Order: sequence, then C-alpha cells, then structure tokens
Amino acid sequence: MFYLKLCKKKAAYKAKPISKLHLDLSKIKKTYKTSFSTTKLIVIETEGLEIIGQEDGELLFKNSKDKKLMEKVAKKIYKNVKLST
Repeated sequence: MFYLKLCKKKAAYKAKPISKLHLDLSKIKKTYKTSFSTTKLIVIETEGLEIIGQEDGELLFKNSKDKKLMEKVAKKIYKNVKLST
C-alpha cells in the first residue's frame, strides 16, 4: 500500500505509495480542511497534523513524530481519495 519514512533531511516524515497512483486533490479539498491548494499540491489539516499532499500520492507530515497517527491518517487519505493510474 504505502511506506512511511523519515525524509532525507530528517525534518519530517513522508508517506509514499508503493504502487503508482494519482490523488484527486479536488476531492481531498472537499473532504478535509485545507489551508492551501494548487492543481499539483495541497496542504491538509486533520487530527492535529499538517500534511502536504502531492498529486503523485506523496504525503509529507510536518512537525510530528507520532508514526502511528501518521500511518492512520495516510491510510484514511489513500483509501478515500485515490484514483489508480
């Protein structure tokens, strides 16, 4: 489904889908509170997390070390708003 790992600069965690997918950012915008969005990128605020989502499916979790919460939120986002390509 996806893997969660510390990014290269070790400043944040990222979730990346194992198989190729496309996030429907317009659907995310309708489902989650967002503070910023473009056609390629969206900033989601949910469950106390700030998440940068990219159209290619990568999710970057800012300012969090709670891996269980990040995994839970990533599963929810991927389950509800993904379109396979």
